[in-house]
Amino acid sequence: MINDVDEAETNSFLAFPNPFVNELSLSASWLAGAEYSIIDATGRLVLSNVLNATSNSIQVSSLSKGVYLLRIESEGKVVAQHIVKN
Repeated sequence: MINDVDEAETNSFLAFPNPFVNELSLSASWLAGAEYSIIDATGRLVLSNVLNATSNSIQVSSLSKGVYLLRIESEGKVVAQHIVKN
């Protein structure tokens, strides 16, 4: 059962606030050094980078208003969440 909890923790994250304006914060213990991608509604990659080990926030002021997919990859695992830019 403990393995199930550990597995669940490494397969999820919290992106907030959602909807966001200029900055998106991420919360999960495994995010440091993870790669992230933001994909628009047409499937086009609009932003990608590596999360800083000391700050789990993404500056997204350059994005237009809309719905995006935030994809995070770390150690071969991929998780995603829809995010909304206001």
